Amino acid sequence: MTPQAIIKELWGAGICIRLANDGVNLSVPAGRLNAELRTLILANKPDIVEFLQEVDATTNALLEAAMRVCDYHIDNETKRHEMRRECLAVPPHLKPDLLEHLQSVAQISRSGKC
Repeated sequence: MTPQAIIKELWGAGICIRLANDGVNLSVPAGRLNAELRTLILANKPDIVEFLQEVDATTNALLEAAMRVCDYHIDNETKRHEMRRECLAVPPHLKPDLLEHLQSVAQISRSGKC
């Protein structure tokens, strides 16, 4: 099972797995994992950690692209805060798609074709 599939399964079960503050361990809400999920995570931990590290990098790029779109629309700080909140709420396995979309919107905005 791929790290993306594991993360998606966890999110589907209402479990938000993240990198711990040290960037190399995982953080899961206490008492949320059953034995099967715990075993699945432990068996795939290095791949999950690597995937989540990539997600963090994607999240940073996503927030930058979102702010460029806000710049184009001359959004106020309230709208910028809402955009950041919404970007951060996107499940990890969907962030690359949103990043691609926002980058295309920002590209169109810069080219004046919008």
